[in-house]
Amino acid sequence: MSWRTAALVLVLAIMAGVGIGWAGAGWDGGNRLTVGNTGDGLSTLIRVDGRTVVVGGSEWQDELTEFVDRSTLPWQRYVHLLVVPAAEDRLALGALTLVERGDVGSVAVLGTPGEAPVWTRLERAARDHGIEHRYLTGTQRISLGNNGEILLAVGSGPNKDLDSYAVFLRYGDVRVLIAHGGRAGADTARAWLPVGGEIAAVVQVGDDAASPSQRAAVLLRPRPQHTGDVAEDPPQVRYVAEIDRGARLTVDLGPNSLRLPLDLLTPVAQATSPTGR
Repeated sequence: MSWRTAALVLVLAIMAGVGIGWAGAGWDGGNRLTVGNTGDGLSTLIRVDGRTVVVGGSEWQDELTEFVDRSTLPWQRYVHLLVVPAAEDRLALGALTLVERGDVGSVAVLGTPGEAPVWTRLERAARDHGIEHRYLTGTQRISLGNNGEILLAVGSGPNKDLDSYAVFLRYGDVRVLIAHGGRAGADTARAWLPVGGEIAAVVQVGDDAASPSQRAAVLLRPRPQHTGDVAEDPPQVRYVAEIDRGARLTVDLGPNSLRLPLDLLTPVAQATSPTGR
């Protein structure tokens, strides 16, 4: 083979590689919701219109970062918004590792954290990497493109459970509630929930808290960690999916419905198919 032929083969190989890269980058994996058990409850990754929002944390240093990496393609690792609940100090450790990697655009701490040093470390790491960091009390609405938005809400007021919080996702007609604090968690986003209606899904963050009171087609919750612990089936939902530690469940998100594997769902009351919005 002459040097000219060899050079031509090399150029074609490089062009083919670039073409594959462009083709791969065009595949985004679709709009989706991935819920994973990161050791001390459920963390959620929301991917809508090219934006990534992560809600949660982990008590182990690398567990949240591993969840993000397993739930995204290599070119999707940038987290536009990381939402860290202040209700549990130990959740901040996993969030800290993700922030220290630098692939985060903004950090929102839900509520007022305690005095554990990890919160100071989290704020300092965000500052060192040029990442916006803020503490949120009350409510805030954030746009996720033309067809989606999320509401961040924290319990407040003299009669509220200050450990309660909620993240409410609306994508088209589909509504998903991520809540901590049982009924109080759902109440923090009450103004955004349909009156007397059913939403598509509720993510119950912890296994030691009461289920949110909101009616939903599907409830996602951690599987109880201790042998003999049996979580009660809430009457206000029709299907339940329990997620083991280290496992995750991906839900395809459409503007009018969500799709998830039926073999992972346990019927609670009715046997009708989920049609929640």
